[in-house]
Amino acid sequence: MSREFDFEIEHLEKRLALWRELIDLLAQAQAAVLHSDLARVETLTLRQGEVCRQLLEITPSALRFAGSARGEGRADPGTGQGLGNSDSQRAQQRWSMLTAEIARVEKRVWNVNQVYGALLRRGRRTADIYCRALASSAITYTVPAQTTAVTDCSSRQAIHV
Repeated sequence: MSREFDFEIEHLEKRLALWRELIDLLAQAQAAVLHSDLARVETLTLRQGEVCRQLLEITPSALRFAGSARGEGRADPGTGQGLGNSDSQRAQQRWSMLTAEIARVEKRVWNVNQVYGALLRRGRRTADIYCRALASSAITYTVPAQTTAVTDCSSRQAIHV
């Protein structure tokens, strides 16, 4: 196989690993939301952002090569010896397997992200309910006004004289 194709396969493998890491991070974040662990949610959210940035960095090169790997840009994604070459066929099978797995994992990430988003929205609604309850109860339960009592002894003596 050519170095270019090896490089692109490595990009796909890296992409797949990042998508899988993102699934794990989202699952951990869901658990943190359910346990009301804000510090853990914030840490996981930062890591999710890092993984997404890494995905964005490597995705363009993998997409650029996708057409040529299917034979659209050239006859062979491997050494250029034609599609009958066994190395080329193995390379195409590897490419197809990786792209199919990436598609499955991306769909799973989408599903896990939907659940995570629903948990966050539910948490936000719960917090809003508590805020409204506190705001409405503030009018009902006000602190009684303090009355000033005469406690100065000299003023009492003056009254009794």
